[in-house]
Amino acid sequence: MKAKEIRELTDDALFQKGGELREQLFRLRFKQQLGNTEVVHQIQTARKDLAKIKTEVRARELRAAEEAGTRLPRHLPREKRLRRTRARLNAAARA
Repeated sequence: MKAKEIRELTDDALFQKGGELREQLFRLRFKQQLGNTEVVHQIQTARKDLAKIKTEVRARELRAAEEAGTRLPRHLPREKRLRRTRARLNAAARA
């Protein structure tokens, strides 16, 4: 997946795609442990795509915070950061 394609996705689509990639990684790792060596490239690709999605989510989060005039800490626990991002995006969508 190209970075341009990821930037064009909506926030909900990004979260959905991230969940799908995490599920795919779980299944691919399981296959690899069973001895299937053909999935190594797929694992690498899925990991890179997931990293691109996480990067875009964080960039959007920082942009939203900058526009709102607030400052986010650099490192929040992942779940807390995702909850904050979803809450901000939902609030922005309602406004």
